[in-house]
Amino acid sequence: MTWTEVYNRVVFKIWGNSTVPAGTLAVLQGDEGIIGNVHRKIQQDYNYWFMQTSGTLTSASGTQSYSATGLSGTYKEIISMAWLVDGETFYSDPLSPVSTQDAEKLYIQSAATAKYPTLYELRDENIILYPIPTTSSLTLRVQYWQFLDRPPASFDATTDDLITYGADAVVNGAAAEMLEILKEWDSVKAMNGRAGEALELLKQEDRRRRQAPLYNIKYKDY
Repeated sequence: MTWTEVYNRVVFKIWGNSTVPAGTLAVLQGDEGIIGNVHRKIQQDYNYWFMQTSGTLTSASGTQSYSATGLSGTYKEIISMAWLVDGETFYSDPLSPVSTQDAEKLYIQSAATAKYPTLYELRDENIILYPIPTTSSLTLRVQYWQFLDRPPASFDATTDDLITYGADAVVNGAAAEMLEILKEWDSVKAMNGRAGEALELLKQEDRRRRQAPLYNIKYKDY
């Protein structure tokens, strides 16, 4: 399903073959329209498999803070990170997260330094490394959850993974919000119920994909 097809499905669920009221397109479409906002809310609520990605940051000697917005895509949450060992093709052990209180206590006062920082703190969208890095141009590989892009301002024939796997959740959720504006309370309840069912199916698919490797166990014959 494409963004245009999502819009058409939402409109049909609400008005059927009747004439769509003026101004509807502006309310439903656009990167900040109802459909786009429902698309983002679904991702805020849960980290689905298609939101996992990776990117890199480059160290700078004496620089402790790095913006996660420098990663590709729209950063949501860190999963893990590790250094590409200088001159090698393998990575260090993953860095360990620390709380702001521990960071203040352990490192800020002493201003400790190291080639490969081993701890990190998250402040807003900034990654603070401890100890302070002493070497420039080292690669820090970051695994993280990202938000999929909002829809284009003018809906078109493009799509994304959330639309591909969870179109019903977006369609029913957006229809529910539009029906709430129209004060069609019985229909709001019905659409919210269908949106919830679609979200549960999407989460079941996510759990199945995460669990699948656990069953691929090779047993050795003795």
